[in-house]
Amino acid sequence: MSEVDNVFDEAFGKQDEMAEEAKEAKENSGGWEYEQIKYVGLQANQYICFRPIGIPYEVREKFNRPSDTKLILQGRVLKDDEKGHIKVNFPYIESKGKYIPDPDWLFTKLYNAVKESKWVSYEESDIDEAKDIVEKDGKIVNKKGFTGRYVPINSHTKSYDRIEKNAIATTNPKIIPPKFYPRKRVLLQVISRMDKWCEENKHAMVLSTKIGENEKMVDGKKKINYYPDTGVAISFYTKLCNHFRTYRKDWDADFTVKRYESGDRWTEDIYDSAIKTRTPETVSPL
Repeated sequence: MSEVDNVFDEAFGKQDEMAEEAKEAKENSGGWEYEQIKYVGLQANQYICFRPIGIPYEVREKFNRPSDTKLILQGRVLKDDEKGHIKVNFPYIESKGKYIPDPDWLFTKLYNAVKESKWVSYEESDIDEAKDIVEKDGKIVNKKGFTGRYVPINSHTKSYDRIEKNAIATTNPKIIPPKFYPRKRVLLQVISRMDKWCEENKHAMVLSTKIGENEKMVDGKKKINYYPDTGVAISFYTKLCNHFRTYRKDWDADFTVKRYESGDRWTEDIYDSAIKTRTPETVSPL
């Protein structure tokens, strides 16, 4: 047998070997078990009691334990069918005292390229007192004293329109689309005092800003799907940190929180307790 024949026999054997491996992988796929994350939500106009665990995300690298608080930068990207969004967690870096999306990551590059802008100086045709653009000392300025503005250079493109609006196909004016650009969220694990689940299962829950739900019929039976927000907003985490930084120096305590609408935005009142409770009557408002 020639050397060429040996090479082809070896190649055919490799093909058979890989086909067998692929078959086994397919047969064995789907056998993994994933832990179902349990959430507790800051329900509107209700008191929720919990105790944080782990350490703040700012020093997470000190131990890097699964239970420690974690910061994520999460954007919402419109699907191609315009019927919903997918959550995308952007890798980030620390720069000048801020956490920002990693400029070298694909989605960050996409966003920056599409949203690129250039400086355009004001002209006489831009003068409009209603918009606070006036002529002053021989210059055309706005109310901040700037002589021009940044103008997006891709505003005429479909890519810009999609990223800027990020809106699903709907005629409902009450639906406010989420932002493509990532917002800071914090994954904070807690021991919930709302029931005995944590105690009985010896497991923590993840605190969520809110938990949406959708009810539908499946095979004639009512089924409820839950859609928790990923963690809590950075604003709530900061408020919680400011509280224990001022009054406790740590968060080794139970906190009772009430979330409610104030004007056109949501806010929270934080109560502090050293006992296991879910009722506001036994805690002192701050």
